[in-house]
Amino acid sequence: MQYLAPSCTPCLLWLDIDALCRIADNLISNLQKYADPAQPVCFEVTAEDDRFCVCLSNAVCTTPQGDSHGVGLKNVAALMERMHGQSSYTIESRTFCITLHFSR
Repeated sequence: MQYLAPSCTPCLLWLDIDALCRIADNLISNLQKYADPAQPVCFEVTAEDDRFCVCLSNAVCTTPQGDSHGVGLKNVAALMERMHGQSSYTIESRTFCITLHFSR
């Protein structure tokens, strides 16, 4: 895993630990099923105006372990909304990127 140092000032976030653990479980499960193990997983933390953002990106494996039905992404979106945040994702050129937007 590659970690890019944050370029933001410290901030206080109110999080639902159960929801955060479930999000992490979904993301790790998706990495195990769909990420290319020969490529690094990138993790980046940034701050925007009123948001703290965590971005996770990886190359997509050419032979995934199972079919994706998007259930994990829907669960992550619902859990983020429960914490007054949101998630967004893109898939471009065999690269998957999900960003979790936490409100400050």
